Amino acid sequence: MDLPDWKEADMPAWYEISLETPTSIRLSIHCSAIRKLQLVNFATDRTVDSFRIHLALTAFVSNWTKDIGFNGCLKKIESGRKDWSAWHFDLPLLRG
Repeated sequence: MDLPDWKEADMPAWYEISLETPTSIRLSIHCSAIRKLQLVNFATDRTVDSFRIHLALTAFVSNWTKDIGFNGCLKKIESGRKDWSAWHFDLPLLRG
């Protein structure tokens, strides 16, 4: 994916991934990173399109104020922190 250039000094920590529950994760992204990601056209990006084709996924949703991801699988939640946005993702349950 061709992302716009940025320097580490511009944004020392631009995302966080944490285990919210044993079966879900929380993705937090700093608003500076979101501004850069908004410059990427996910509808025509070769990497995103390759994932979509090879894994038989739906289109990638990149409306950063709502649900994002393939088929909007990351659900927008309150971040609780200034300048951050957050999303919740339920992990698939594997039964053996």
